[in-house]
Amino acid sequence: MASRSQLLCSLAFLVSFCPSFARADTLKITSTPSGASVEINGVIVGTTPYEEQVPGGYFHKTKTAFGRRLQRSMIVRISLAGYTTKEVQMTEGPMNWVSLKGHNHGEYWLLKLDHFHVDLDPISKAFTGNISADVPQAMEAPREAELKPEPALEDVIARAKPAVVRLKGLSKSGSGFFVTEKGVIATNAHLARGEGSLLAILLSGEQLTANIIHIDPDRDIALLAALFSTQAGK
Repeated sequence: MASRSQLLCSLAFLVSFCPSFARADTLKITSTPSGASVEINGVIVGTTPYEEQVPGGYFHKTKTAFGRRLQRSMIVRISLAGYTTKEVQMTEGPMNWVSLKGHNHGEYWLLKLDHFHVDLDPISKAFTGNISADVPQAMEAPREAELKPEPALEDVIARAKPAVVRLKGLSKSGSGFFVTEKGVIATNAHLARGEGSLLAILLSGEQLTANIIHIDPDRDIALLAALFSTQAGK
């Protein structure tokens, strides 16, 4: 049996050789305003300001056999009634865990920061502009109403095409379309998830930054706000 002094020496070696084995770090998530719901990978874990003790190995690369590593990517969704929802990609990776002897032990992820903060925008500020539709007035004698012929498919495409935009993220791309005259764009939630903003490319070739202002993963819908140098004509 090892003596007490030998055991203490072994523990001291582990602490000095692999700090993440013995130390836990604090992960913080805050928002302005506070009191927002914090949802990590689809699970509600609390409200802002939120703190959690996590292994040091979640932040630091390691080549030792000791310590814990994060085995999946993490996305935080922060939402508060009356404010736009924000999603943030918290991790980078995957990375290969290779020991000092060159053995590959699989993939792991690292947290980008120990403190994530988001500013939530009021919905009244984010959603501007009007949505309009031409609705025919009700007639006294519906039987006498005349149905207008459907427009040609080419005409429908020609009218809708200027509203369609191409959207590009860091590692994915897709499409969306303008839904208000002030530059609000609708697209799929899976395209916007994990992105702070997307690059919107208009039919004319003009490129705009489109900030993500709301994500509804249940309906797979996201809303973005395009940043125009001038709002004229939009």
